[in-house]
Amino acid sequence: MKKKIILLITALLIIFSLFSGCNSLNPLTAPKISLNTETEVVNWAEIDGASFYEIKVNDTIYEIASNNFTFSAFSEGDYAFCVRACSLSKKSEYSNILIYSKTSKQVIEQLNVPSPTYNKETKKITWDSVSGANGYFVKINSHTFTVYNTEYSLESFESGFYAYSVCAFNNETQSDYSFLGVAEVGSDIKETQTDYVKLINDVATTAMKFNVYIEFSYRSSYFSNASVSTGSGVIIKKMHSETENTYLVVTNNHVVAQKEGYKYFEYKIYDCYSNPLSATLLFADSSKDLALLQVVDTSDLWKNVNVAKISSQDIESKDEIVSLSQPLSQKNTFTIGEVIEYTQAPSTDSGTLEFQVIKHSAYINKGSSGSALINTNLELVGINYAGSTYVQTGEFINAYAIPVSQLLIFLQENEVVL
Repeated sequence: MKKKIILLITALLIIFSLFSGCNSLNPLTAPKISLNTETEVVNWAEIDGASFYEIKVNDTIYEIASNNFTFSAFSEGDYAFCVRACSLSKKSEYSNILIYSKTSKQVIEQLNVPSPTYNKETKKITWDSVSGANGYFVKINSHTFTVYNTEYSLESFESGFYAYSVCAFNNETQSDYSFLGVAEVGSDIKETQTDYVKLINDVATTAMKFNVYIEFSYRSSYFSNASVSTGSGVIIKKMHSETENTYLVVTNNHVVAQKEGYKYFEYKIYDCYSNPLSATLLFADSSKDLALLQVVDTSDLWKNVNVAKISSQDIESKDEIVSLSQPLSQKNTFTIGEVIEYTQAPSTDSGTLEFQVIKHSAYINKGSSGSALINTNLELVGINYAGSTYVQTGEFINAYAIPVSQLLIFLQENEVVL
């Protein structure tokens, strides 16, 4: 009898193992969502094997048992929706993303970011077709080209190295630009440029991961429409615990300074992968135009970010530098230049700084305030805060950054230990 029981248990374990193995070989299918603007309901077909669904609305996740989600009680604003199917043992990939404005009743499907690659032999940049795209913008160094297929040839380009990035667009929206790649055209290239190529690749794969995008919204009353301003920032510290990760982000005071006449303020910070998290303003100093925000991540959204290494000394004139920022809200952009000189700070709308600042030639624009200025070792040497342009044409002249020595003083004064 005892032997029969052992055999029965063994058989059940084998059956369970086979069932589990088959189950793991059949992952859940990602839903395809649609949105009814009349009823304000997100719908999707039921997924085989799913016992519930997670719907992500902006940065909030809801667990639901049905295959629809009603948001008619939400206040006016813009909402991004995506859904994934779940069981007790597995989860599908997230669905397509729909962006809906409750104010204009307009639905926009977010386009995926292309993943371009370069073939040196054919001298072509190619990428897979993006669903919903009408065409693509291909950025080569500082020039942007429009194409309506999935390749771009560098056949006519002179020998050299070219930074490239691609985004998809349609009549309603466009995706973020892809991470920068480097294309080598021709073979008669000086070996002294090899370090420049390495710098571009290191910035794109390492330094860009401590670059963040900041949204600051403020309103005079709880029910009034929010005004929104944007800027850039730098992750300078990560603190880990069993339940959460806490990050410190430095930016300019004028990016996050609370406005007179407004009562309600909200900070949202996006990592380089466009994952948003709420933030809290810890410290701000208008005399240095610096501020520090805190981000608490309980869901491991920022698991792939990096923390900037801060240089222990100021950079010297004529040294090469790289600026990481979001000029004109263009995400994950970097430009290369050199330190022109240290100079008296120019007057801006937020006042005049009483110390010498870095004047440099790396391009920045609106949205670059608070961004990282790094050296060729990827160390943080400054925080961009202003730029100058020609009055008649708006063409960029040069940029200004707060030296790292002032940043270190700011952190020390607020008892921040790195």
